[in-house]
Amino acid sequence: MAARFYYLGPWVDALAAGKGLGWAPPEGTVGLIDMRPLSPTITHGFFATDRALGSDYTAFGDAAGTDLRALTMSVAQRTLWASMLGITKTPRAGTLADLLWDTLTIYSDPDGAVRAKPIMPTSAGVLQLHLGGHSLLRGRRMPRDPTRAAHWPKMQRVLQEDYRRIRRYALESSDQKGRETHRRVLGSQALKYGVDHEAAGRLFVPDDLPPGRPLKPETTITESFDKANSDTLGPDLTWAEVDGDTDVVSNEASFESAGGSAVAAARAEHDLSSDDHYAQIDLTNSASSNGGGAAVRFDPSALIFYMCWAVDGGTYLLYKYSAGFTQLDTTGITISTPEAYKMEIDGSSLKGYQAGVERVSATDSSLTGDVRTGIIGQPPINVDDFIAADLTATVPALDEGMLVGGLMALSGGLA
Repeated sequence: MAARFYYLGPWVDALAAGKGLGWAPPEGTVGLIDMRPLSPTITHGFFATDRALGSDYTAFGDAAGTDLRALTMSVAQRTLWASMLGITKTPRAGTLADLLWDTLTIYSDPDGAVRAKPIMPTSAGVLQLHLGGHSLLRGRRMPRDPTRAAHWPKMQRVLQEDYRRIRRYALESSDQKGRETHRRVLGSQALKYGVDHEAAGRLFVPDDLPPGRPLKPETTITESFDKANSDTLGPDLTWAEVDGDTDVVSNEASFESAGGSAVAAARAEHDLSSDDHYAQIDLTNSASSNGGGAAVRFDPSALIFYMCWAVDGGTYLLYKYSAGFTQLDTTGITISTPEAYKMEIDGSSLKGYQAGVERVSATDSSLTGDVRTGIIGQPPINVDDFIAADLTATVPALDEGMLVGGLMALSGGLA
């Protein structure tokens, strides 16, 4: 692998720098982790680069470009890291890779108030840390008993607060299926963490709420856009045009005008059963500098989501939108329309696919618990054949008493 350099430092104002929307990494970045809390009081990202950066960035690598898995951090470096990221104790000894992992696990903030939230496991029960230029940096299986995970109290806090929010929205739903969303999510969590329905109620439901009974988590939604030209999307799903204007034109979704976020964003008003899911569209045309794609973990009441979109000229971008865009990964591609583009979120692992081939990936722990999806684009882009579905927990193989996720015959079953 080529030499790599590692820094904590500020995000770049992409619009001012002519690099796109929102916040972007500094020039030369090959991999990154957003270290900011949800309402940033700390402005830093962790950037792996192929070149040395200027004085605005604090180096944690060496001049030789040594891989972070071989960089042992001194007490002074660990103290400086803690100071920059608001960690209140000196992190334990180890490599830079260990320090990064610990920051997103045992030193994380489950509320995202002062530091980044903890990374969460995939639907197969694996904690993953992806870093561009390094492939999968680290992966660890959850213990058979999830409460033995090193940062379980932080994970549990995230899960319980997500359940509280999902339950509140579910009970406000106008239809029976919607009112049971939280029960299907609870069923999904039971499978993912390998516990029976009684343990799911005990572990994932806040103490001040009724324990709840899990339901079988099965959700796939599709939209053809096959209807007469219309100002409203459909006919298969109900849609909310959260920002900008999107119409049906010639049996496709046509982005007519961008909103305040500089894109048009439409949310499918149908809940999946897990925040581990994917959304896919067919991009049917292209236009200079404009793009279209799919969104996941779309907040049911706000303009907050993850998205992948393809931009004519040959760029595929992975973004987070929460009080503005943050670019998490990008790559050059050759666009051929019509072509399928898919966005997948699994735990804290994000991936973008072009015609079934993985093109971009990242780790981000910011957005959790949301079970809706949608479409994103700019005029005059059109998309078609939307599909979204849960990622299903699979029967795992056992390894030294550890479990890759979601298996335990739920004796008593899911209702």
